[in-house]
Amino acid sequence: MQTASLSKRNNQWYLKYRKGNSPKTKEIAVGDEFNLDDAWDGKEVEISFTTAGVLETIKMAGMEIEKQEEEKPVLETRPVQKESANIPYGYRTASFVKKHNGIELYLDDAENYWVPAKYLSDISLVMGEEVFIKTSGSKFVESILSEGDEIIKPRENTRQRDWQGGQQRRGQQAGANNQHRDVAEAPYNFVPINDFIVAAKKFSDESIIPPFDRFVEGHHSGYIDLKIEAKTKVFIGSGSSETGNYKFFAPNGTPRIPGSSLRGMVRTLVEICSWAQFKFFEDKQLFYRTFENSSMGIDFYRKRMVGVNGQPKVRAGYLRKDGRSYKIIPALCDSSVCDTEFYRIEYSKARSIFPDLIPFKEETVFFQPEHVIDQSDRHSRRLDYALLSFVSSHFDSVDYPIEGKLIASGNMPGRHGKHLHWVINLPEKPSGCKEVNKDVIHTYQEDANRKITNFDLLSRLKNQSQVPCFYLEENGEITAIGHSPYFRLPYQNKIGDLLPHKHKEYTGIDIPTAIFGNESTDKEDSGFAGRVYFEDALFDPDSNNERATTHRGQATAISPKPTSFQLYLKQDSVNVEKDQLKHYDYKDENENHAELRGNKLYWHKKPDPHRNNTDKLQFNNTRIRFTNLNSVELGALLFVLDLPEGCCHKIGMGKPQGLGSIRITPTLYIDNHQKKYASFTAAMQYKSEPKEDISSFKETFENYIKEHPGIDNSRSSLWDHERMKQLKALLNYDTPPRNTGYMPFMVPTGELKPNGKPKEEFNTQFKERFILPKATEVK
Repeated sequence: MQTASLSKRNNQWYLKYRKGNSPKTKEIAVGDEFNLDDAWDGKEVEISFTTAGVLETIKMAGMEIEKQEEEKPVLETRPVQKESANIPYGYRTASFVKKHNGIELYLDDAENYWVPAKYLSDISLVMGEEVFIKTSGSKFVESILSEGDEIIKPRENTRQRDWQGGQQRRGQQAGANNQHRDVAEAPYNFVPINDFIVAAKKFSDESIIPPFDRFVEGHHSGYIDLKIEAKTKVFIGSGSSETGNYKFFAPNGTPRIPGSSLRGMVRTLVEICSWAQFKFFEDKQLFYRTFENSSMGIDFYRKRMVGVNGQPKVRAGYLRKDGRSYKIIPALCDSSVCDTEFYRIEYSKARSIFPDLIPFKEETVFFQPEHVIDQSDRHSRRLDYALLSFVSSHFDSVDYPIEGKLIASGNMPGRHGKHLHWVINLPEKPSGCKEVNKDVIHTYQEDANRKITNFDLLSRLKNQSQVPCFYLEENGEITAIGHSPYFRLPYQNKIGDLLPHKHKEYTGIDIPTAIFGNESTDKEDSGFAGRVYFEDALFDPDSNNERATTHRGQATAISPKPTSFQLYLKQDSVNVEKDQLKHYDYKDENENHAELRGNKLYWHKKPDPHRNNTDKLQFNNTRIRFTNLNSVELGALLFVLDLPEGCCHKIGMGKPQGLGSIRITPTLYIDNHQKKYASFTAAMQYKSEPKEDISSFKETFENYIKEHPGIDNSRSSLWDHERMKQLKALLNYDTPPRNTGYMPFMVPTGELKPNGKPKEEFNTQFKERFILPKATEVK
């Protein structure tokens, strides 16, 4: 028994208690099977749980609270079957508890096993049916029989080791006819880039864009009223935040969805649905670093950074800024001893001299150089380097005659952090400096993942005359720089280089550009204004409780990681092995490069019905005003606003956590200019009538897209097109797939700890680089 506090909120009883010696408290909801009295609100009680973790008893002042026996908890184990002649040879009976991510098995000899859902061909088990399991001495489940059928999937590990539940992420899975790899999971997916681009409908023979100084015959002006229903909590961040927490966008204290957010959301959908040019992305070079046996590690990083003899190809030196240019003075190379410019020192020995050693900072040390030694016994691949046995903070002409700089690398998870740090020699004479190309400096500055100031060599030069660094010299030129020898390298290709040629070469005006406008370029008169205006959607203070108006803080979402090329680039299939994956510098024998997957959208996540979700924000109706749109353009807007049944839009921050799902109901109003502007009085009194049927505009848009020779126009609806099916799957709110979370860093091992919780290990989904399936294939 353990002590807990009992409380009631919104007609729901809760128990708050501490588990074991943990200082943290846990709160659970109490089911209706317990007959609780309102007078007990705030009282202390004693509670106990079953072996399966189900709340079993509640005692008030020593008396057990009555419980309705006919309403049993959902996760209640069935009685263990006694051995009989019906038990298959080698099997034992077991009770079980079903959970959303697998089942927990309980044997009569107090052994417990955990089997994740992905290793079960069927987890629709019925409480009370017979289940037999076969186990091995290695603490894993070999087989599970339910009504004579085996419901556990066979597993073959590439390392020829027995698999344990939770170590599923490791090898290849043997299918019925072929082997296939597991797939990656993510809270997002992609709508594929279109193979062709549909141009906007022309206004005249000479132009697509109508004039802005008059209303054009055959075009429409008016507005679209938007009724916005928040299906989940909505969060619109305001400004930037160094702490990672944002305030809700609320000018003058009134929370709202800004028109710019609605505009961006609508434009993205119009671009997808109208087969527009893919052009809104950050065109930059990404960085990579890996020694693993993927295509990137084998073919690119290892060949550029490590020589045939296992020694690093990089060199050490000191970066200086000379006016607007940057130069590197190479470090001294003592060829009489070990022919190297830098060495390694054990972490523990460095910390014994500098207890407060700060990552990414250097310290002056003295040492005696040693010969390069073979480090093959330390690494899975040969990496040789000069290893120093000792260093000192004081000069000694015999034992520590050479001065150098100790460079601390960033810490890694674990008790000891980094295993080894670096020591480099002092610089040569300044006359031997090497020029660093401006492109190398610019690319280094663009590395978005370098956020620690001490880690940024250029930032440190603001306070230092020179900074120790490492650099890669290829064909007589410095091509990359970094803080440690195995630094991140930039891809040669930029993101934009991976676009299909039709998108890179397109110079026309597509439908979203015609509607939303275009910025000026080097071409004369290329820029023009948009013909739509989005108003803010103000918070409705009467639609929710007071807590909604105080909902201001929201942690930032995890930033995109496009360097995960197995997720962001098109692969031949989800079964491609990681040494054959396409990356940003990939080219096949025909010089064809990899391609981007497309528009990234986040999955909807329905809120837990058992939790209190009344603090989500609700908004007043807002409006989109438009001028001189033709029927195709107006149909495009209505097509993406009036989504198919069961679909919702997604807006704001926190999308990966399930925030921002909204349902929009549009109402169209088109102005009659002859009536509206017949006189000054008529203009003042004029009111547009709502168009009850908007299907004709949507059909006009659909037919215009389907008339393009590149599209299969045999489909009855544009939503039936294969590419649009991916979009519809991502917009589906009513029945979203389950496997749409970020892949966890830790996964169950298949064994239980003494406290009954599953043991965990590092998830190898990341190491194995599992591929993200298509949106329609996510379960």
